[in-house]
Amino acid sequence: MRFDVAEALRGPVGSVTRFQITRRGRGDPEGHVSFLRTPDGLLADVNAESWGRDTCSRCLRDIEYPLSIHFREEFFPSRDIYTGSPLPLPDETEDFLIEADFTLDLHEALRQYRLLLEAPAPLCSPTCKGLCALCGRDLNVDNCECREEPEGRWGTLVGAFPVEKAPRSEES
Repeated sequence: MRFDVAEALRGPVGSVTRFQITRRGRGDPEGHVSFLRTPDGLLADVNAESWGRDTCSRCLRDIEYPLSIHFREEFFPSRDIYTGSPLPLPDETEDFLIEADFTLDLHEALRQYRLLLEAPAPLCSPTCKGLCALCGRDLNVDNCECREEPEGRWGTLVGAFPVEKAPRSEES
């Protein structure tokens, strides 16, 4: 997603330039961006919708989910818009730069903000039952007859305290 921002850089501080972000494929974002001219560069205000893809952390199914990406980030020119001479780089190495040909590439900023939105343990559904720890059967599809065995040092307590095991219900 590259935008020619030469005219925006020539504008007075406070001027705004707007562009559409057009989806090219299923995972690509769609929305709009506005560039506010600042004394040092351009402040990008991005509002976009996209789709995330992941694997359910319980049942391991592939899932897709909508993402709303909203951020503001300042981009700094690497060259002076009037003379073309190189400009000093910002002190922060993580800052986003406007390329020497005065194009602003939003791809990396969108990628980073998408990563921040991804769930650490995504679920296909809040009620996902996951997989049986013994046989690997998807408990959302079918119950299994496996009897869970305690592991390690807790195994010696089996039978020490008689507890009636409740049958698995469809809701748990």
